[in-house]
Amino acid sequence: MIPLLKAEIGIDSEEDGSRAVRLRMAKAAANTTGQNLGHGGDRKSNAKVAFDTQVERAKQNGISHYTQRKLDRLARERPDIHKLVSSGELSVAAAERAAGFAKKKTPLEQLNHWSWRR
Repeated sequence: MIPLLKAEIGIDSEEDGSRAVRLRMAKAAANTTGQNLGHGGDRKSNAKVAFDTQVERAKQNGISHYTQRKLDRLARERPDIHKLVSSGELSVAAAERAAGFAKKKTPLEQLNHWSWRR
């Protein structure tokens, strides 16, 4: 990283940066519960739901709405793995692979995805 950017963010090394990301993801996972994740219905009248949409909850948690979607699915379908993300033991990507929602691409699949299609 550029030294000025490091000073502005307050990160001393790359390891500190990845730790900061993992802490942010753990905080977002802790704020994500399976209670307010129902499908359909009148969610506007429920006063307990602080953030109605995934985009709004993602902004509040400081993550992308794609990551919020992944956390919502983990909270809904695999609360045991969601606890590991909340405690900071697993990253969101590792939790998705552990839950069987995603798989790690092989080098050949990565080549096919990024370059050979063009």
